[in-house]
Amino acid sequence: MAQSFWAFAQANPDSLALVEPPESGEREVKAGELLAGCNQLVHGLRELGLRKGDCIAVLLPNGAAMIELYLAALQGGWYLTPINHHLAAPEIAYIVQDCEAKAFIADARFAATAKAAADELRFPANARFAIGAVPGFRPYAELKQGQATSLPADRSAGSVMFYTSGTTGRPKGVRRGLAPLDPDTVATLFTAFLQMFGIKPLDQNVHLCGSPLYHTAVLTFASCSLHMGHTLVLMEKWSPENCLQAMQCLRH
Repeated sequence: MAQSFWAFAQANPDSLALVEPPESGEREVKAGELLAGCNQLVHGLRELGLRKGDCIAVLLPNGAAMIELYLAALQGGWYLTPINHHLAAPEIAYIVQDCEAKAFIADARFAATAKAAADELRFPANARFAIGAVPGFRPYAELKQGQATSLPADRSAGSVMFYTSGTTGRPKGVRRGLAPLDPDTVATLFTAFLQMFGIKPLDQNVHLCGSPLYHTAVLTFASCSLHMGHTLVLMEKWSPENCLQAMQCLRH
């Protein structure tokens, strides 16, 4: 069996895929639910007009939506650009424009900067989506509403397009060509990264993520764990109390 989240979730739909942070109620998401959601996103985004090689920009905290969109992009043949939510509106607007995003998805916690960035760009109203209420943005749920939960046809490997931090001038994004392989093969190859550290697939490992998923290494480790069939436990930000609370939660 391929070492990919999509293959694992089809075989183990009742497995615990991820736990959202305390700020989101520590909601537990089963693999089957996460798979259904990312499949619906592919169907919904295709209906919106996205084609292979297009980009999705996201301004999101650590949570299920970020992971859903990652999994959708990487089987829909799209680029996902996670944006640092501490940036100012003009900085966010620059990245959304520079990555040539065809859809912009934000969380209500960043409503003011998301709206200001989208308005500055005159970003299409039908391609703005929000988790929670953001003026001028459509509900995120509309992307999945009425869409099939089945695995989409014509799946192709996507990628993540990160922007640099700590550089002079504007942040830089590097868009590499998409791999001419199916998503499951790419994910299987990707798991070799954690296996170099002796971590094995399907070994009941739990990955505790205490840093923002808009960082390269953080999303790399977290997504690799998902592809290996491990549970991903998300923290919105690291603190000793939140870390101990997450560990206590897993004991039960």
